[in-house]
Formats: sequence, C-alpha cells, structure tokens
Amino acid sequence: MKHKLLITFSFFALTVQAQSTFTDYLATTRAGQGKVVIHQTKDLERLVNNLASPNTASRTTTTTNEASSQGENASKKSAETAKNTLKHKNITSGTRTNAEGQIRRRKGTGYRIQIYTGGNSRADRMTAEKYGRLCRKEFPELIPYAHFASPRWICRVGDFRTQEEAAEYAAKLRKEGIFPEVSVVKSTIWLP
Repeated sequence: MKHKLLITFSFFALTVQAQSTFTDYLATTRAGQGKVVIHQTKDLERLVNNLASPNTASRTTTTTNEASSQGENASKKSAETAKNTLKHKNITSGTRTNAEGQIRRRKGTGYRIQIYTGGNSRADRMTAEKYGRLCRKEFPELIPYAHFASPRWICRVGDFRTQEEAAEYAAKLRKEGIFPEVSVVKSTIWLP
C-alpha cells in the first residue's frame, strides 16, 4: 500500500514539475476533461504561485481572444453597475474610501421611518417595493429599504442619527398622505 501511495505521489510531483506553476497545471488541457481559463492580474498570479518577486519571470495563463474580451466586458459591466449603485444609494461626499477607491461605510444604531408593513406573500413584497419607489420619487434624499423581517415584508426609509430628525421627516411624509403608515422605528442604519 505504501509503495502504491509513493508511486502515485511521485507521478503527481512529476506532473506538477512538467508545468512550471500551479496555474499552468490548472490550465493544461487533458483528454476527457473540460478546459480551465484563468483571468487574473500578474500580482495575483505571483501570489497564487508563491513566486517571490516581480523580477521573477512572469508566467502567463492560457486564454483565448474571445474569453479575454468577455472578461473585459464583464469588468466594464461590473464597474458601470457599481457606479449606478453609488448614484442610487445617494452616498454623501463625506464617505471614506480605501486604497482601491472603494467606499467604506459603517453601520450604527439610529432611526428609520417605516412606511409599510405587509404579510409574507409575493404581492406584499411587490407592494413594499412599490412604496419604496414611490418614496424615492417623492423624497429623493431618503433611501428606501424594502426587506423581509420574518414573518412580514416591510419598507423603511432614511438613515437618521436622532429620533428628532426622523420625526421631522415623518411629519412631511404624513402630510403627503400617500403611505399607509408612517412611524419612526429604531434600527441599524448606514452612517455617513
């Protein structure tokens, strides 16, 4: 048994040595198996393959022109999605960013205004989202949060640090008269 294990391990070691890196080993085409295409930066490749320095000869992974163009399109789409998400969330300019330019936000205790409470059906979910869109249209400065809090769908809006700020906006929402309920609730909020 030990001899079989030793032979198998030796065969695997020789196979890995034939390919110069782990990513080369993964990208090798084998009969009866699928093809692995790896898209990564050179820094990430050095990290994965445990290469010491940037001066080490760069090893490239196999890609096809079609696959690389799909990867570029996917990264462009994800960048556009991130940009649209930031616009939608109405994040203030006082937010912090990390070295990569990604926005870092913190959660904290605060208040939100609850404008809808429903049941647990799909229709209730649609209604909660509808009231969120309606609030966003009428009060663009308030961010809607429609989510499921077992056993019901609820829609809350805004991120207020104090109850007084929330009560001020709640009065404006009540004055409009378009929401079935308007109440200030303590909640976990996104801090600016």
